[in-house]
Amino acid sequence: MKRYVIALALMATLAACDRKPPAEAEGQGARREVLQGFQTTFYRVSDGKQRWVEIAIAVDGSKTFRMPVFFSDNGRLVQVSDDEARALIDKWLKQRAANVAAFGSVDPQVGGNTPFLAIDRNTP
Repeated sequence: MKRYVIALALMATLAACDRKPPAEAEGQGARREVLQGFQTTFYRVSDGKQRWVEIAIAVDGSKTFRMPVFFSDNGRLVQVSDDEARALIDKWLKQRAANVAAFGSVDPQVGGNTPFLAIDRNTP
């Protein structure tokens, strides 16, 4: 469950990366203050002759969660070049961002014509 929540938070963060703030907010000199941060970083790790890819997921004020990344081809684990790893990671991150964006809502009475995120305070 914790991994699912982390994955959803990651996707929500990524979904907002390419989005520009509403024009009216920019025109009024809106000021943004960080409330909470969430970051995911992929690393190429080397230890002696061994090399692998690792993902680190961090939420401000919490322990960073790290795990290895495996690449597969139709279910079989495969070695990939650094360039292919970067391309696959890029595609994977963008797909996750698109999945999170699909959870967005649009309601002219609440958030105008742009998607917004609704967080229920009663959800565990």
